[in-house]
Amino acid sequence: MHDLVTLLKFSGVTEKIRNHFSTEWSIVEKWNPEIRYKPIGSHARQTAQDMLTSTETLVNAFK
Repeated sequence: MHDLVTLLKFSGVTEKIRNHFSTEWSIVEKWNPEIRYKPIGSHARQTAQDMLTSTETLVNAFK
């Protein structure tokens, strides 16, 4: 399993994320790769959209 908090610590951008993207990080850090094995419709569409939007924001912040 991926530990996003540990990966963030190793990334060297912890302070930037926490200071400028805390809302997005609070959504992304809840990600669990095991969700892919749950039936379609197990999670609200808005939850998935929020995860995607927050992930895109974080990725684009470090391009």
